[in-house]
Amino acid sequence: SIIPFSSVFDVSGGQVAVTPPPTSASTYQAGTVLKLNRRSMDADAYHIHFLNQYSSYTDNAGNSYYYATPPSNTNGFEAEGNIAVTHAIGLFLNGTLGQAKYEAAAAQAATSTAPATAASPAAWVASAPHDTESMGVTYQDKGIDFGVFNKRVGTRYDDVGAYHQNSTYDPFWSSNLF
Repeated sequence: SIIPFSSVFDVSGGQVAVTPPPTSASTYQAGTVLKLNRRSMDADAYHIHFLNQYSSYTDNAGNSYYYATPPSNTNGFEAEGNIAVTHAIGLFLNGTLGQAKYEAAAAQAATSTAPATAASPAAWVASAPHDTESMGVTYQDKGIDFGVFNKRVGTRYDDVGAYHQNSTYDPFWSSNLF
């Protein structure tokens, strides 16, 4: 969730009449770790229940709007592995698969700029990806430390006010070199 800047709500002349409650979350997670000679793997499943989260959008004029979103539930699975290919070269793999969806909220009628949104937990939480994948190769030996990592972030959706899943963001890749 995106928390508004403190200048929005906790200063004289703030942009809200009532200070919003803090975001809270209940998290449950279970998993396992396996370590072998030159390999390690771990996997876990998780459930997170969020209350009082926030989102924002920026209109065409550049004005930012912050608003409270309905409670949401995030469920997913994550797996990760590390392999020591040689004494100096390592391989890293990670993947997540999940869903982050709002609990039922009040239905919204369609307007000329936004589709109708039913009171249903079918709408994705703003900016929460469906999946992520990352892989990397590292080299560390004799004072040399080098690595290349690639990460893919899956499909995400954005809200505009109370209209959930109003726009779709395509998956993208990001690469890092150190």
